[in-house]
Amino acid sequence: MKKSFYAVMLLLACMACAKPEPVKPQGDVVVNPDANASYKGFYVLSEGTMGANKAMLDYFDYTTGRYENNIYPTRNPHVIDELGDVGTGLAIYGNKMYAILNGSNLVEVMDAATAKHLTSVQIPNVRSMVFYQGKVYFSSYAGVMQMGGAQLGYVVEMDTTTMALGRSVTVGRQPEEMVVKNGKLYVANSGGYTPENYDNTVSVINLETFTEEEKIPVAINLHRMFMASNGTVYVSSRGNYMDVPANLYILDTETKQATALGKGVTAYAVKDDVAYIIDITYGPAPLYQTQYSYYTLQLTTGQVQAESFLSTQVKNQIVYPYSVAVHPVTGDILLTDAGNFVTPGTLFYCNAQGQLQWQHTTGDIPGSVAFLP
Repeated sequence: MKKSFYAVMLLLACMACAKPEPVKPQGDVVVNPDANASYKGFYVLSEGTMGANKAMLDYFDYTTGRYENNIYPTRNPHVIDELGDVGTGLAIYGNKMYAILNGSNLVEVMDAATAKHLTSVQIPNVRSMVFYQGKVYFSSYAGVMQMGGAQLGYVVEMDTTTMALGRSVTVGRQPEEMVVKNGKLYVANSGGYTPENYDNTVSVINLETFTEEEKIPVAINLHRMFMASNGTVYVSSRGNYMDVPANLYILDTETKQATALGKGVTAYAVKDDVAYIIDITYGPAPLYQTQYSYYTLQLTTGQVQAESFLSTQVKNQIVYPYSVAVHPVTGDILLTDAGNFVTPGTLFYCNAQGQLQWQHTTGDIPGSVAFLP
């Protein structure tokens, strides 16, 4: 017993004198550090399987070359809940970052530099967001399940300083993405929960009065919206997944006429009036063969620039392309791959010529990227 006591004391003394093990950095170093990087880094939001509460936030730091998975719990140890369910949107505006958690019916607001929790805002079936003059506008499906998908959706305004919800306005059924032009908000209405009777309109909201001025008919099942620097508005239709194909339209907001371009849009990113677009099409029954294309579109002219912005090497590795992002300065291309939708996906980081530089595992269904200035 006495021998054991002295042995323990000797061990403790040695431990006290020994140098502590260095703390190992979290995450994987994937590239060399760049102390002069034009952007500090970028975040990746993975949706996670619906109902599993597995939305995940990753971060890549250009200044250290390190990629970290699932940073939200470690950055927010005081927050009891996980990030949320079905993370479908991520954006940085000012010094705040906004994550849409569609399945949790909320928007998580974080400090952009640290990803630390600031507040959560409840919005039922929140879908998309757009920023304008210190405000952020969220589209919401509202209570579609209670009315078999027939209930009209709405758009709600939030002050980015106080983070308080304000005015709201009713739009079409199951509203999706939005753009702001000349003080008016254009909202793509899908009607996606009533495939026998899709919505086909773009709602026009006067931001001064916050009222719907009109609805412009375009095509069924509208989804994506983006805009050129000259004010040209683009809106995409997902079609009906059978005999009506997906299409992209130029919407003339003066004449209220829409011109089809004969190309679909599944996901996109815009840099310097060039849209980098993923187009996924499905063949007829019974095979329903899937085809992927990656084209660029000059937004001021509406002309296709290139039929592919990715190298063959990258395209051959992709299982299911899910989202694309483009570095605002370098033009580097980030492509996320959802794989089989139930296991971790992959981020492919390419240079501006679409050549693979590195890749990394993400959470399940990686869908949104936000660059940190």
